[in-house]
Amino acid sequence: MDIANNQSISFGMKIKGLDKKFFQTIPKRISTDLVEKAEKNTNADFTIEFIPTKDNWVFLKKIDNTGARIVDYFPNQYTPLDIVKIFTKAYIPDYRIMGKKLRNEIGAIEAQKLYGIHSNEF
Repeated sequence: MDIANNQSISFGMKIKGLDKKFFQTIPKRISTDLVEKAEKNTNADFTIEFIPTKDNWVFLKKIDNTGARIVDYFPNQYTPLDIVKIFTKAYIPDYRIMGKKLRNEIGAIEAQKLYGIHSNEF
């Protein structure tokens, strides 16, 4: 019997958007560390996409089997390095308040309103 796909389904948080121009100043090892730690969190079966806006706000889009939605944000006072470090330490671990906020989408309504304001081109 010839099986084309012999890999099992992998769970874990996946990260997208670190390749965008906004994050180019971050050392490669720090962004790699974020991706590796996120993938090790097997309790999170979704993708987080970092979406920077022209006014340097960064929004977090959560993508799972129910769809995609903006769930949190970083105001423009945060540098790209700050965002990656905070996300690595506070959003990935399940026991952290920000990790719970991300999973339960506690700040989604406010984040979606702000995304509507900051993603528009004027």
